[in-house]
Amino acid sequence: MKQDKRKQLVYRILNQLLKTGFENLKMDDFINMMSASRSTVYRHFKSREDIIDAVVDEYIQYLQQFTAPQFPTSADEWVKSLEQQLEKTLVLNSHLSSIFLHDLHDEFPEKLERLQTHISQYDDQQIAFFNEGQRQSIFNKTRPELWILQDRLMIPKLIDPNYLVSHKLTVNTVIDDYVSMKKSQILKTEYQNKFDPSFTKSIISKITKEIRME
Repeated sequence: MKQDKRKQLVYRILNQLLKTGFENLKMDDFINMMSASRSTVYRHFKSREDIIDAVVDEYIQYLQQFTAPQFPTSADEWVKSLEQQLEKTLVLNSHLSSIFLHDLHDEFPEKLERLQTHISQYDDQQIAFFNEGQRQSIFNKTRPELWILQDRLMIPKLIDPNYLVSHKLTVNTVIDDYVSMKKSQILKTEYQNKFDPSFTKSIISKITKEIRME
């Protein structure tokens, strides 16, 4: 029961911290964000560092649920697997910002190292997937590391409310256009008409809801 309550408290701040960081937050700020009493928070977290540690642990557990698609045997299956991979990429990168990573680097470098180890493991799976798709002549010949870096840098920026407002864009527009761009980058021309972007609908709905709650 105590562990369940601890998770509940972490979930109340998880998305906000991953997106906006924690550099200027003090223990009182965390207590307010958790909408809990001081005694309740201190019962589950001894310090500010303990809270950050719990947030990192939670994201690592979340990341471990994701694996790159298995290598398919037909062109249609490769396209479907790419759709699945892009869906996972949108979900993962929409919940982790460079601001949070920067704050970890400055204040808790050992926690950043632990997180990056797990991120690198997932990246290795993606690279293997892309390399095999290239070997099978389904994907275009480009270094997969660049595709992964592009996702990591662009996706958090694209769904930043300030960016959307200043450029008069919507979540629906930027996600649809980004997925279309990735399709053209990765898939060879002869397979692009097989690509079905409908998987973006649930992601757009979820991201839009999260932005409204911020």
